[in-house]
Amino acid sequence: MFEQIFIKVVFGYFTTLILLYLMRTFLPVVLTQLATRSKELKPELLLENFSLDLSGNK
Repeated sequence: MFEQIFIKVVFGYFTTLILLYLMRTFLPVVLTQLATRSKELKPELLLENFSLDLSGNK
C-alpha cells in the first residue's frame, strides 16, 4: 500500500518538473511566433509579460 502511494508521488513530482521545464523552454518561442504572425502585437512586449522565470532571478 505504501509503495503505491510513494510511486505515485515520485511519478507526479518528476512529471511536474518535466512539464515546467518544457513550458519554460517552449512557451517564449511559441509566443514570439504568434506575435510575429499578428502584426499589431510586438514580440518584445509579449515576452516581457509572459516569459516564465523559474530560476527566481529578476
